[in-house]
Amino acid sequence: MQLPWGNASDLQGDELAARYGWQLPLVLEAGYKLSKPVFLGLYAGVGYGPVGSGNEAEAACAAEGVTCRALSFQLGAQAQYHFAPSDRINPWVGAGFGWEMARQSLSNGAYTETQNSSGLTLLKLGLGADYRSSFGFGPFVEVSAGRYQATRTEIDGQRVHEGPVSRSAWHGFLMLGARLVVMP
Repeated sequence: MQLPWGNASDLQGDELAARYGWQLPLVLEAGYKLSKPVFLGLYAGVGYGPVGSGNEAEAACAAEGVTCRALSFQLGAQAQYHFAPSDRINPWVGAGFGWEMARQSLSNGAYTETQNSSGLTLLKLGLGADYRSSFGFGPFVEVSAGRYQATRTEIDGQRVHEGPVSRSAWHGFLMLGARLVVMP
């Protein structure tokens, strides 16, 4: 599960949790071990969940016949250090950076509105421990911090706004989850 924190922009009342609720993410990582303890790789992920609470979209989404969803996408690079790569229990820490996009949409069949915000994830920190045998699995916690730089709004497929976020603010996601490691 990932939970939003911070602000989508520096405008009053533009908290990220008001736009996007909790999400269920799926993240794939692929990379190379430079040495037994050092892993370098790429990550790509998508998260799905409800719209946030305490905003106009939440009220609109409660109406009959209205479908709402929030999606997030992430892509980037990371490094991990594994403290006991040859042991059954392998604690690790990781750091990375990348690009992110979040999308909020609502539709009632006759009307569709979509808002996209995108920008850089300037820092992504992770901590976890894997139980290893022929494959690995274990819990982890991760926190990211970034700023949106661009936004686009479409109504019924027509772009009504696109441009930079003039008053960006710090935001991110706190992710709690479990991971599966192939070829540990």
